[in-house]
Amino acid sequence: MEKSIVYKIQSNDKIVIASTALLGAALITFCSFIKIPLYPVPFTLQTLAIYILALTQGPKQAFASTLCYLVCATVGLPVFGGRINPAWIFGKCGGYLVAFPIAAYCMAKIYATHGQKLKIWAQRDTVKSKPCPPNDEALPQVGRVDLTKLQPAQILSFWLRAAYSKRPAFQALLCGMGVIFFFGFLWLIPIFGLQTAFIKGILIFIPSEIFKALAAIQLVTWRNKRSKK
Repeated sequence: MEKSIVYKIQSNDKIVIASTALLGAALITFCSFIKIPLYPVPFTLQTLAIYILALTQGPKQAFASTLCYLVCATVGLPVFGGRINPAWIFGKCGGYLVAFPIAAYCMAKIYATHGQKLKIWAQRDTVKSKPCPPNDEALPQVGRVDLTKLQPAQILSFWLRAAYSKRPAFQALLCGMGVIFFFGFLWLIPIFGLQTAFIKGILIFIPSEIFKALAAIQLVTWRNKRSKK
């Protein structure tokens, strides 16, 4: 009797992991359609999806989601923005793609071990957020600001404050970002050389990746706030 109960629990766990992996792969696929063609590596929102998965799934689930995405690509499904490329591992973006499961697992593991729950942040922001006083416009409060009315310096200040207030998650995402950049950089060196691989494979993507990490944190925070209502 006890063995059958344990077997059912294990089966349910596998079903949950499989279903969340499929949903995670679908999210990465959806984000791959948003693409800006750059040379040699295009800009996409795939990593935004991976950051979101790392903050909302456990380490094994995040790993399974990204691995499921790569398996779907290998069997010939159009998961690269509608394109089919079973030989993706031999392309110039192969290093970044190989790093996805590793980075997802690392980010989720670090966040689960050392980070705080985003639900706690959402509660804290709801309690502490106050309208900015007239003389504090240069340092807008996170969660109470209209970005369309800010100057570039104020927008930068807003994102810096957001990164600081969400630092456990942000630090976890930075670690995953480093893993993705590292594998992608190593992959590009034999093809384009050291300098081009660094400049066009890492340097030009750092600002956008930081922005995507902050956006992922904010999106998950907003989701948790809405789920409480």
